[in-house]
Amino acid sequence: LSADIRYSLVKKAIGNYAHIHVSDIELHLPMPSYTVNTLKIMENSYKDREFVLIMGADSLVQFHEWKDWQEIARNYARYVYPRRGIDVSEADLTNCRMLDAPLIDISSTMIRNALLAGKDVRFYLPSEIREDVLRHYAPGSSLTT
Repeated sequence: LSADIRYSLVKKAIGNYAHIHVSDIELHLPMPSYTVNTLKIMENSYKDREFVLIMGADSLVQFHEWKDWQEIARNYARYVYPRRGIDVSEADLTNCRMLDAPLIDISSTMIRNALLAGKDVRFYLPSEIREDVLRHYAPGSSLTT
């Protein structure tokens, strides 16, 4: 899905959560978009806020490949959601907080693949965006042809 569509879906999905704000900052940055640049722009735009990264353990083990990863690790807390079968013992855990959360075997890749295969994913999607997502992945849409 395009960045604009993903932005609209996220905005719609979290519409009822007053303390969560969806930003379109990355939609206006040059591509490729790097997390370190986004964080700096957000810090400059919202000086009274503290920014953290929330990531899965699968992203943490590849974090050393990110642009300016040491700067991110040094300056921003990282909250890491566990993933079954992912060993983080070799990862840089600077400024990391490993979340004590239930392991749920679901990922965006799994949902996308299931949608493309025509499988039922309605229980994996927030009700606010379920129909929109299903329409984008319907047979004959640009994603399925």
